[in-house]
Amino acid sequence: MAEMLVAILVGLLVMVGLHQMFVASLTSQTTTSFQVEVDRKAQVAMDDIIARLRGSSGVLVDHDPAHPDRIAFTDQDGQEVRYWVDSGNLRRALGATSYSGGAVLASNVGELVFTYYWWNPTAAREEETLSASAAKRVRARLKVQEGNNSSLLQSTVRLRNK
Repeated sequence: MAEMLVAILVGLLVMVGLHQMFVASLTSQTTTSFQVEVDRKAQVAMDDIIARLRGSSGVLVDHDPAHPDRIAFTDQDGQEVRYWVDSGNLRRALGATSYSGGAVLASNVGELVFTYYWWNPTAAREEETLSASAAKRVRARLKVQEGNNSSLLQSTVRLRNK
């Protein structure tokens, strides 16, 4: 009888250990799954911005320091494109003349900042910030947050024919 109790106790301890490992594995997988989804949303939105910017010939309006999350430019098809953040949603409007309406590219956007640069190989410094309409390069910084998960992406693109 004592041997049976010891065997049951050992079996019970093994089962508790296996349960703990299963719960930890499931928690890790769920956390990773949420992070991958946030990363995917951010990457899809950033890819859209960069692809359209890469084909643009220039930014249309000067940068408004009060709205670093806004940009307007003409894409390679001659269509005016605007990106901005509205109530945590990254929006893109094609052919629009104002920052309204548009398609939602990503939700839960914590930050979107456009920075404008020129490049002159003879200058002492390679980069200097200047007006958006005269920029040769644009840096986009995008942060998407959902709960405890966040993804921060940054990319710089040289404008076409600049």
